[in-house]
Amino acid sequence: MGKEIQAAYYSYPEASACRAYQRLVYQNIYPFIDLEYTVHPLDGLKYAFIVHPGANPAQIQLKYDRPVSMDLHKDILIPTAFGPVRDHAPFSFQGDTSRVVASCFTLNGPTVGFQIGAYDHSQTLVIDPWTQSPNFATNWDVVWECERDGAGNAYALGGIMPMQILKYSATGTLLWTYSTPFDTSNVWLGTFAVDNAGNSYVTAGSVAQIQKISPAGALLVNNPSPGGILSSAEFWTIAFNCDETGLVIGGTGGALFQLDAVVYNVNTTTLNISNQQFISNGPTTSIPPNLEEVRAITSAPNGKYYFMTHDTIGYLSDNFGGCPTGSSSFYKGPHGAGWGYKCENFRYDNAGINALATTANHLYMHRGNEIQKRSLQDGSLIQSNAIPGGQFASVFLGGNQTRS
Repeated sequence: MGKEIQAAYYSYPEASACRAYQRLVYQNIYPFIDLEYTVHPLDGLKYAFIVHPGANPAQIQLKYDRPVSMDLHKDILIPTAFGPVRDHAPFSFQGDTSRVVASCFTLNGPTVGFQIGAYDHSQTLVIDPWTQSPNFATNWDVVWECERDGAGNAYALGGIMPMQILKYSATGTLLWTYSTPFDTSNVWLGTFAVDNAGNSYVTAGSVAQIQKISPAGALLVNNPSPGGILSSAEFWTIAFNCDETGLVIGGTGGALFQLDAVVYNVNTTTLNISNQQFISNGPTTSIPPNLEEVRAITSAPNGKYYFMTHDTIGYLSDNFGGCPTGSSSFYKGPHGAGWGYKCENFRYDNAGINALATTANHLYMHRGNEIQKRSLQDGSLIQSNAIPGGQFASVFLGGNQTRS
């Protein structure tokens, strides 16, 4: 049974609003012995056997499906494909932790038990090991994007297997966690946006897939095949139009060895691609060759969407509902950054980057080592200011990166 219910809950594509508890207790797993699970405050999982009066702790046995070993610290090591899981030697006590009872693991082939010293059998005994999972690389525990809704709630997209959305209140309280079906091991990191009402839109990257999540963390729409004229669509960067009736996604499409930069118009209800704007062909000098992708996109007060590809900056204009119509429908020109195929070095794999922002008067581009102010009319450079400690460097096999 769950004990000490938590305010935050968890949602998945298959189930929503799953409650979370501080402790999970299996009662009478052996006669008069309970098994309790908690999360260790630093790392891994804690389990404890609660041995009530009348119980025999010698009955407790943990049997593994593979050979296990005991190290010099009397910890149990369980081999896995991701490295050994460590079961720390038990800490056993009665009453409170000041009344320590001698204890250790016993090992007989794949079976682990406990050896317990003298204790008061009329009182409850707690046998409390600590299981520590393998230490993964630090880039597994990351936040990729942060967004907010109209009420000031914050949303973070993070992790890689799977990518998860975490919603926090305006005061920083975790409200829920949604586990997406996307992970960067097979579809690469996509993009993420939240509207004023609190609906989340999250995509895969190298495979054009998208989901819409409700303000309560429940799956509203799952579209694994949004359609569109161009094949091999990929979703890398996202923006709303001014009244949030339109969702625009920058990415790529086309065929193998000829991927072109494309902006997709996505219906916010069905998540289908309603139309797309071709931006440019991939240059033959790119790495890989013939590849061009929209790596950043943003909407502006003038009703235009400003985009950045590996070598091009520009805008396209469209009228959705109450949004103003720009005086020109399309413009593009070189930005001079010469981005490589992977144009940053701080993500787990290839992805879009949040490198563009607009005001009513100017377009701003982040280049790693400087912030550039550019013209809204033709994207031309007006002014640049250096970023202290910022990095802009060449990449192996050609092109440049903005670096952390």
